[in-house]
Amino acid sequence: MIPKSNTKLTPGDFCYIPRDDGKFAVFVWLCAQGTSRSYFYGALVNVVLDEPSVEGLPSRVDVGDHALIHIKAFRENRTPIAGNMANRLAKGLFEKVQNEVNDQSVGAVHKVWGHLTIVKRANQISA
Repeated sequence: MIPKSNTKLTPGDFCYIPRDDGKFAVFVWLCAQGTSRSYFYGALVNVVLDEPSVEGLPSRVDVGDHALIHIKAFRENRTPIAGNMANRLAKGLFEKVQNEVNDQSVGAVHKVWGHLTIVKRANQISA
């Protein structure tokens, strides 16, 4: 399923991002942006796979930087949701990200990625 909105997504839903070297990076949906159905926070997992399979995922994975992304990134990258990996992510990750994205204090940094940035960053993972 390629999502058209956030309504059916849950924290930990992920997809595979094809890399230029024929391998795959993993992109995970972390949380919605407020009440928006179109924007969400996501991150790339620090894992590179030879083929897109759940069996290839380690039992515990870390995520890199998270960023605000538009839901159309799934469609534009042709990356359907492949499953959910919430049980493989660090305990408290979703709450930590939610607190960071709600931080509006002076000096708080919020990143925004487009669909091409996801692909570019996926190609830079050396894990």
